[in-house]
Amino acid sequence: IHLPKTAGAINRTLEGSRLVQGVAATALKTLSAMPDEQFMKVYENRVKAGLLEKLSPYAEYDRLFHEFYSEHDFADHYQHSRNVAAPVPLVAGKTHPGLSGPTGPHPAYSKKESEQLIRRRYAALPGQLRYTLPRLETDVSFLAVLRELRQLGWKDWHILQAMASLRLNYIINTALPRDIGLDELGVAGKNLYERNEESSDPTPPTELFTVAALRRALTMTQFATLKGLGFECPQTTPNFEGVNRFLERFNYWVDDVAHPDLLPV
Repeated sequence: IHLPKTAGAINRTLEGSRLVQGVAATALKTLSAMPDEQFMKVYENRVKAGLLEKLSPYAEYDRLFHEFYSEHDFADHYQHSRNVAAPVPLVAGKTHPGLSGPTGPHPAYSKKESEQLIRRRYAALPGQLRYTLPRLETDVSFLAVLRELRQLGWKDWHILQAMASLRLNYIINTALPRDIGLDELGVAGKNLYERNEESSDPTPPTELFTVAALRRALTMTQFATLKGLGFECPQTTPNFEGVNRFLERFNYWVDDVAHPDLLPV
């Protein structure tokens, strides 16, 4: 996070204090999955509870530094210590437990709603893989991929969702024009996702369905899952691991329902 260069000069003013608070609030909003309106309501409540009083610095660092060191003393210290090589740790320090964030089930988690979503996936995903899945069921390499994903704890709906996403992306990349606009791309992707696989669709190569590719595909679908739960990800460069940890609080890797045997392994 970079503050404007003028922040230090105006920090002792009300304007400077508001600047720092604004930057901090923007950073928190960018890292939060809360919709804008919900976030602002929570932030306003924290402000009313005295949050801003905890953010006001007693004095600037450069001012405090000069109260402890004269220019002569600093120059003397620097002259004797500049050649001292301080060891640098190879790993970053651990985050203090107080900053690690909440754990356990999210207050918005509902097992009933989670299972309803999974049932809808099991109803829709086989149709999106109507021709791809039977073709892969006899492939030795793909069967090995399935076994590895099972060992990683994937449920059937994880595997099917990743496969459908991988197939969809393959069609978009091979069948749609390269110069298609973003709006047109969004409409085309939505239409493909909402219909079953057709025999005329481009056939994704068997070797495309690797463990690494399926893991990437499932990771990308997590943002749609996040949105379906009523949250947002405003980050330009998303924190993929953070999104996964957040979804874990909704039993993303735990919940499943009874369903037909859709996979050979």
